[in-house]
Amino acid sequence: MMIFLAGALIIAVSASAVTIKTLFGYVSLKPVYKWIGSIFIVWGWFSPAIVASVFKAGGWAQIAASGVIFFSFFLFGLVFLIFVFLMARDFVWFSTYSILKLFKRHNPKYHPKNPESYPLLNKTNAAMVLCALFAGFFSLYAGMKIPSIKKVELTTDKFAGEATFVQLSDLHLNRYYKTARLEKIVNRVNAQHPDAVFLTGDILDDDFAHIKQFLPVLQKIQAPQGVYMVWGNHEFYKRLPAAIYDLAAHGMVVLQNDGLRLPAKYPVFVAGINSPWHKNLPDAFKKSVSDEYRILLSHYPIAFDEAAEYVDLQVSGHTHGGQIFPFHFMSKRANKYLAGIYKKDGAVLYVSRGAGLWGPPLRFLAPSEITRLTVRGIQSAD
Repeated sequence: MMIFLAGALIIAVSASAVTIKTLFGYVSLKPVYKWIGSIFIVWGWFSPAIVASVFKAGGWAQIAASGVIFFSFFLFGLVFLIFVFLMARDFVWFSTYSILKLFKRHNPKYHPKNPESYPLLNKTNAAMVLCALFAGFFSLYAGMKIPSIKKVELTTDKFAGEATFVQLSDLHLNRYYKTARLEKIVNRVNAQHPDAVFLTGDILDDDFAHIKQFLPVLQKIQAPQGVYMVWGNHEFYKRLPAAIYDLAAHGMVVLQNDGLRLPAKYPVFVAGINSPWHKNLPDAFKKSVSDEYRILLSHYPIAFDEAAEYVDLQVSGHTHGGQIFPFHFMSKRANKYLAGIYKKDGAVLYVSRGAGLWGPPLRFLAPSEITRLTVRGIQSAD
């Protein structure tokens, strides 16, 4: 933990220094404006630490803490986008100048480090900040709107007819989440008339005492074949597996290296595992038979590497689809699978971008979703 905190501190200090120097180091502004801008930049980069210090606020401070957390995380996302746009600008500028120099078409006046280029630098700085502001508020809208329905269609030769499942992932319900928002999401799930609903982890993300009011809302999910859940990493961070009996009392079946046959006319078996590092796939599918359509719920998509030989379909979350570009690249590198459909040895993995947020209330080029999975049988009806 100390190593993580030290690394985060180094990144925050370095990013603050680079952003401030780039934006204000080469422009003639009144010192007061530079100070105000610098304060907001430092606030943004240090927001994770600020949020950690106020997250446990309670009582009269709860509403104030909620506002501070929201604004701080928005500012964090915004300064990150400013930093990304500035780095992209520098890459294009240096690359273009180097190519022109190679062909002897360059003008030394526009070398990025030439003081004569500072007026152009400041104009492009302003343009990059405006682009980041536009992207930031667009991302705020994308992050705060109720997730759209993402329709995914699959086929199987293991049954005739059609089965519809809804996957809900990565809600990250915490003490500041609005019950009205969750009710809208549940209503949108029910409007799909699913046979079963799969909650694929990071649904709950706070101490149980602060989120138990959401369980009756989740209980309103209507699915004749049941609601099935697996834990994500944030449930484990908050020690929420201890609340398994409370969840079961509210109509959810929590699958932990176990599985069961859906009470349906078609042969579908659903299993769930805790994590790729504490899984037991043979146990999860020991009650299944080979001609059943096997579905695995795993918060972590990387479990597909081993699970592909056991399943017809794995549904996962965890990645948020990157949530804020260019985190897509880091998320894919860390998890191998980012979002959408992947196939291996006849098995299918679907990775949801999730219906919620973690950290900044922004989604940039990674839209949220509620996933409707339609599995159509290609057997003849007789």
